[in-house]
Amino acid sequence: MRYLERLIPMLLSIITVAQAQTKQAACEVVYSDSVRNISSETKRSVEANSLFDQHCSASGEVKSSGMGIDFSAVVKNIPVKLGINTSNSSEAMQQFCKIYQTSDYAQLDVSSFNSSVVTDALKLYNQCKVLEGNNVKASHVTAGTRAVTFSFDFDKNKVNVVFDHIQFDTSLAKCTSTAFNPLGFPSVISPKTRRSTISRPFSVTCVRIPQKTPNGNRYPPVSIEISTNFGPYVVNLPGDQEYSYQVASKALAQINLLKSQVTKLNTDKIQDVALKDALSKRINDANVTAHTVVVGQYGKGGWQHFGCDTKIADIWKLLCPNSKIFGSQNSVNSHSGDQCGYSYYLFACLNI
Repeated sequence: MRYLERLIPMLLSIITVAQAQTKQAACEVVYSDSVRNISSETKRSVEANSLFDQHCSASGEVKSSGMGIDFSAVVKNIPVKLGINTSNSSEAMQQFCKIYQTSDYAQLDVSSFNSSVVTDALKLYNQCKVLEGNNVKASHVTAGTRAVTFSFDFDKNKVNVVFDHIQFDTSLAKCTSTAFNPLGFPSVISPKTRRSTISRPFSVTCVRIPQKTPNGNRYPPVSIEISTNFGPYVVNLPGDQEYSYQVASKALAQINLLKSQVTKLNTDKIQDVALKDALSKRINDANVTAHTVVVGQYGKGGWQHFGCDTKIADIWKLLCPNSKIFGSQNSVNSHSGDQCGYSYYLFACLNI
C-alpha cells in the first residue's frame, strides 16, 4: 500500500508532463476548469466586479492610474449584457465604469464561497498569463479529493526558469517534484527547498494529508503556491470530506430507503388515481330504483305483489341485490282482509 502511495504521485507527474509537452495548456482552460461548477451569471458578476475594483473609481470614472493604458485585453472580459456600444477600448472602459454600478451584475447576490472561487480563479488566470508571456506554460489538474499536479512547460533553449520556492502547510499536504532529480523522478520538496535553476519542463504533485474523524477523512482547505523567477502560480483547494465505509453504507441504506418510499408513494399515487377513476365511474353509472310492494293473498293495482308470509328482508334481497337500500322494514300501511291481510312497503335501491 505504501508503495502504491508513492507510485501514484509519480505516475501523475509523468502523465501530466507528457500531456503538457504534447498539448498547449491555455490559461483560458485553466480558468474555465477552476470555475466549472460555478454558474455563468455568478462568474460574470464576480468578473465584472473585479474589473470595476481594479480600473474604476467609486464615482464611476476610470481611475487616474489607468489613464493611457491599453484596455483592449480588459474590455474582452466585460459582460455582453452591459451593452457597451463602442469598439474603442478606452471609451468602452469609460462606459463600463459608468454603467456597472447600476447593472444587474452589481446587484446580484453572490455567496462568499462562489465569489472566492471565481476571484481565486481570476488571480490564477492572471498569474498564468504572466508566465505564458514569459514562454512558460503553467497548468494544474486535480485527482479526486486527494491530489493536485502542477506542470510547467518551457523550451530550455529559449527561457531560463528558476524554481524560487513552494509554499504550503506541511501538516496538510506532502509535495514532490520532478524538477530536482537528474532522471526526472519525483523527489520530496517543502517550503525549505532551495532556490534552483531548472533545465527542463517539470511537475509538482501535492497529496493532501487527511485528518481522521469518526465519519471518515476530512481535508481542511489548503493553499499551494509555486513561485518561479517569472512569478507565482497559486491554487487554493477547498475543504473536502471522504466518508468512511460505515457512514457511506448508512448513507446508501438511507438513500435506498428514500428510494423505496418514493416508489411506494408513486405506487400509492397510481392506486389513488385508479381508485378515483373507479369511484368516478361508479358515480357516473349510479342509479336509484324506487319500489312499492304489497304483501298479501292478492295483488293491488300498481304495487309489486308478494304472497302471504313473504318477509320484507327477502324482498329486499330479491329486488336490491348488491345495492344500498333506503327505506324501512316496517310497513307504511296495513289492513286485514282475505287470507292473511295486506301490508304495504316503500323503499329504494341505490346501485353504485
